[in-house]
Amino acid sequence: MSNFVQSLTVGEAHVTVINIAYADWNFPAGLDTAASPWWPPYAAQFEQPVWSHHNVVHIALADASILVDAGFDDLPDSPYQLPRFRRNVDLSAALREVGVAPEDITHVVITHPHDDHIGGLTVKQGTSYTPRFPQARVLLSRWDWEGNPDREDPTEVCAWTLNVVDRAGRLNLVDGSQEVAPGVTILPAPGETPGHQIVRVQSEGQTAYVLGDLFHHPVMVEQPWVNRGRDVEQVLASRQRLAEAALAEDALLVAYHIGTLGKLRPTATGFTWEPVRPIESLTLLNQEGEVMV
Repeated sequence: MSNFVQSLTVGEAHVTVINIAYADWNFPAGLDTAASPWWPPYAAQFEQPVWSHHNVVHIALADASILVDAGFDDLPDSPYQLPRFRRNVDLSAALREVGVAPEDITHVVITHPHDDHIGGLTVKQGTSYTPRFPQARVLLSRWDWEGNPDREDPTEVCAWTLNVVDRAGRLNLVDGSQEVAPGVTILPAPGETPGHQIVRVQSEGQTAYVLGDLFHHPVMVEQPWVNRGRDVEQVLASRQRLAEAALAEDALLVAYHIGTLGKLRPTATGFTWEPVRPIESLTLLNQEGEVMV
């Protein structure tokens, strides 16, 4: 199995984390860190490049084969494609490593419709696009679909991903919480987008959450009001709900852009992200912080 495909168990659930890609992320940009009293204790962490992961998750439980987000695939220019972007593994090839074919996928949960989460939903055949997962129901929040201007713009990634899935009759809109399969539940966590959603996996007394972009970096766990220009009030409320639940359940957490699996731990002032297991591409850096090709 490649370094970019890692599997673990949550009770009877088989969970596979696929690090599709990573890129250099200028975390302080846009956060007005120079004027922020919370920033000085963290500044040294960002003197070297911060490598933002793109972690797609597959969940196998009972008869369900569920993918959470679909990665970039081969996107054209996109505002969500960060500098020094590097693809690690093709999504279909990564799934084959754990014995999953595209037609085996029963559901694809899209946490939110930013380009880096939806690009892998389709494949190009000649001059047109077809669903990559032909048997899957694609589950997207109604709040992120209805009224979304990207649906009407043929230059947006949505035009050749979600729109294609919709025309194929495979798009299902989610209103609030929804059980995908026994033990796997979609939960609303708005803020990053109006309909941002996360996934909870529960089996045999164990719990894991797939967080999408609820947290982009562990700093946002310790300083939950830090965000990237999204709805601050909604972000805070969503992070607080997740933190309370995850602490009570001692839950394992997988975030789309964080390079370790983690758990939340209480501190004197709130919470911190405790790394539990690295996601392997973090080892592909030299002493100067440069990507080793």
